[in-house]
Order: sequence, then structure tokens, then C-alpha cells
Amino acid sequence: MSSNGVSSQGTSLKGQSISVLGSGWLGAPLADVLSGFGAIVRVASRSKDRLEGLAERGHMPYQVDLPEYPDELDDFLRASTLIINITLKDPDGYRPLIAAIEHSMIRQLLFISSTSVYPMLNRTVSESDALAVDQHPLRQIEQSLSEISGVSTTILRFSGLIGGDRQPGRFFASDRIVSNPDTPVNLIHRQDCLGLITSIVSQGVWGDVFEGCAPSHPTKRAFYSHAARQIGLDPPRFAEGSANDPFKRIDGSAICERTGYRFIYPDLMRIDLAAEL
Repeated sequence: MSSNGVSSQGTSLKGQSISVLGSGWLGAPLADVLSGFGAIVRVASRSKDRLEGLAERGHMPYQVDLPEYPDELDDFLRASTLIINITLKDPDGYRPLIAAIEHSMIRQLLFISSTSVYPMLNRTVSESDALAVDQHPLRQIEQSLSEISGVSTTILRFSGLIGGDRQPGRFFASDRIVSNPDTPVNLIHRQDCLGLITSIVSQGVWGDVFEGCAPSHPTKRAFYSHAARQIGLDPPRFAEGSANDPFKRIDGSAICERTGYRFIYPDLMRIDLAAEL
């Protein structure tokens, strides 16, 4: 296991040059994991204040705040692989980055997207279901990145993110009523996010689309009540449930079948959330 809890067995990125765009909740730990496996890691942050800390962690720091085209962008893209993990959801905001990628060394690209692209179909959804909502901003960004000439792009759509300071027991304020309480949750722990990304990069799984979601889907009522009690809080209030409440269930098994990845936290109800405080 690496220091971040991601299994290092059979994994080596020695000498690979990887640029990570985004240094927040997922990006900074991801850079640590990739570096721990031997990669040469460049990390870009919107915030100048984070650059010193990234350098202290052994990474090459850059300030990149899209849609601006900073002087540092070209040097940041001096890598074979780019991982994009930012919150920007404006398709036009990616145009400067795409233009820079087209004239860079980048040959593989991993875009961290979201399962929010899937509509509520009251069943298990898959990649083909996202085609029905091509006007979703994230779908437009995915398509633009997938069409960059000479670059093989993989899309990884994560479900709701938990772990670290993202405590699901605190997701709902005391005065908020949780709707559709008996529908399934679609969530994934940060450690599994890191593990899935590392599996894709280390195995060279490019040119595909995957979903990242824990295989267990307890109801909102069960999970958020459990999560709140684990950290000593009262459960949130829930609306009256109905058999007609809209939902979707994300099937994240395809990436496991492709890479052999095994979830660290497959059962959401068995995660020790209090230990992460």
C-alpha cells in the first residue's frame, strides 16, 4: 500500500511524465500517489497560495486558472499524460486549454467527469444513456476533449464524492428536508477514486468511458442517518417517500472488469467515517 492507502502491488509509473490540472480535494492526493509510484508530476492550481505547498510535496507547481492562457501553461503541458480534475463546467472555458494541448507533448488524457450527466431513468444507467443529454455542459466538454487530434482520451465519471473532510453526515443542514429518501445513493470514497485513476494510467487504458461508483447502493434514508450517527450528529429530516420518486443507479463495474481493480470501500455502510475526522 502507498501512504495514501492505494495498493502499489504491480504498479509502476517510473519515469512517466504526468500533469495534473487541479490541486484540491482529489488533485493534491492524486499527485502524491502518482509521485509515489515513480511518476514525474506537474500540478497546476488556480491559487497562487497553494504553489509553495505543492513544491514542498515534491511536485512541480504551476498556476493555471482557466479560461485564461497563462505563460506557464505550455510548460505545464510538457508531459505525456494529462489528468484534468477541475470544477469548471463552461465548455467555452476549455478552449484555451484544448488549443494548448493540440500543440503539446500530451498523448493521453484523463478527464474526471461526473455521473450527473445521466438522467433519472428509474433504473440502472450506463454510458449510452448519457447520449440522451448531449446538451449537458459536461457532455459537451467530454466531447471536445475526446476530439483532440493525436490524443487518446478516457472519461471517468465519478458519482458523489466522500472521504476526508467530505463527511456525508454533514451534507444536509438541520433545516433541510431530504427528498426521495428511499431511492439509492451513488457514492464513491476518495481512496477508490485514487485507485481507479491509478489503474487507468498504469495500465494504459485509453480511449474509453467509465463510471466510478461503489457497488453498494443503500437508500438515502439508511445511509445519511448512519453517516450522521457515526460522527455524533442527529440524522437529517426526510420527506415522505413514494414508490414513484425518480432515481438512477450507477453501475461502476465496467472499469473493474477492464482493469481488475477491487474497491477498498465497496460497502458504503461499513466505512468508518468517524476515523477520518
